Amino acid sequence: MADLAPNTVTVIDRQRRYRIDCARLEEALSAVLAALRIEGQAVNLVLLSDRAIASLNRRYRGVAGPTDVLSFPMKEGEGGDACGFLLGDVAVSLETVERQCSMPHNDGRPKTGTRSTELALMLIHAMLHLVGYTHDASPLPPHGGGQGGGAAAMIAAERSLFAKTALLFPDFRKRAAAPNGRRAAPSSGKGERR
Repeated sequence: MADLAPNTVTVIDRQRRYRIDCARLEEALSAVLAALRIEGQAVNLVLLSDRAIASLNRRYRGVAGPTDVLSFPMKEGEGGDACGFLLGDVAVSLETVERQCSMPHNDGRPKTGTRSTELALMLIHAMLHLVGYTHDASPLPPHGGGQGGGAAAMIAAERSLFAKTALLFPDFRKRAAAPNGRRAAPSSGKGERR
């Protein structure tokens, strides 16, 4: 079996509340892409506050309030091929992920129970959207081939990827308050890890 062409995952930390190992997060997402047999693609992940993701949620989905994760696939719709090697962008709120990690998923998705495994599930979910999986019943073929879309196919893929990669995802913790009472600034992305 031939080796896959490397993927590029970039994590940009734009939130101030939590510390997370961005390099480990990049490695975990690269493992998800490899498990999906995706090669030579780029994914950008932005870590946001609830306030920032709520703004995106309102702008792009017309839904008020924060959400856990948003996916912006670059390979779908008219002009999707023009994006070249960029598979898409993902935004995640660690605040929302932390709040919901103790809540059960009643739709067949794996139980998480910890911040790191909830983060894994949410980002696996986002990556599946980037490759063409959907929640609805219309079967869109995913970017890398395979079963197509629909809720049942997406949950089955989530469960499989979760079993293979969930333990690779880092935990995150609240940042200590600085002497002035404010939280420390987030890392700027590549090259600067917290």
